[in-house]
Amino acid sequence: MIRVLVDNAVWDWANILDPVTISVSSELKDQPTETMSGYMRKQPLLGSEKWKQEEIDWLPTLAKLSQSDEIALYTYKELQYESLFRGGRPRVGNIFSGCSVSFVEPAIERSCFVAQDLLKHAKAEEKMSFCQKLLDWADTRQTIFEQSRHTFPILTQQSLNDLKRFKEICAGLSHEQRQDAFHLWTAEVNGMHYFLTVDKKFMNAMTKSKPKRFQLKSQPVLPSGLVSALGITEQNPYRYLSNDFISYDGKAIRVRDIKTPKRTHALFNLRHNLMLWLKAKLTSNKK
Repeated sequence: MIRVLVDNAVWDWANILDPVTISVSSELKDQPTETMSGYMRKQPLLGSEKWKQEEIDWLPTLAKLSQSDEIALYTYKELQYESLFRGGRPRVGNIFSGCSVSFVEPAIERSCFVAQDLLKHAKAEEKMSFCQKLLDWADTRQTIFEQSRHTFPILTQQSLNDLKRFKEICAGLSHEQRQDAFHLWTAEVNGMHYFLTVDKKFMNAMTKSKPKRFQLKSQPVLPSGLVSALGITEQNPYRYLSNDFISYDGKAIRVRDIKTPKRTHALFNLRHNLMLWLKAKLTSNKK
């Protein structure tokens, strides 16, 4: 089975719905216009980001391949940290809802070396700082952890003995791209075939800017590249049509007399998030 580590941005773009309110005309003339709250498909990306929309359009196909066990999807804690500051990901409208996603270990367990609260630990600057430390240790052959190294996870111990590989992956990358380099390294040491991303700059930096002698053990790939490698030529359709109104429980409704879909702003988003919180609270109380 093809093993794929999935970048955080892919999980984000897999959420294809926006919260909305819609105005619905009453059948009775005396009745005022009613409003309904739910979701509708996000507007497609156009212009300079049209290429990204074309990549997103392949995600339903990848979800189908996952559900039929032709590919296996993976994530890990460092990728999950990135989502802490991006808000929740409701399952309604998530292309990968219903897919099995497994966890792997990071190439190096950061908490073995850095003790801090979770919110600080998850910040991008903290991860970039740790990546710099790893590169410094690779240059100086740091041995300060030799006495306690045996207490570290096995994979961390192995990766500490091969920090030069992380340095090779990071060569020529920007400070910010080293986070993705760490993800790619994690994919390598966990035997992933691919690292799925929608970051064209990082992928080009890894596949086109490296010396010819540089060998990739896990291939960074866009969704279109992955399906092409698997010999897939036809796209699976989206679950929801662009003119569907979707209720909070995921039911698609074709409202024929909608006047104007009103895409919402801060006030409705606050109400929408509150409803999701109340729903989750009630569910947990029932358990």
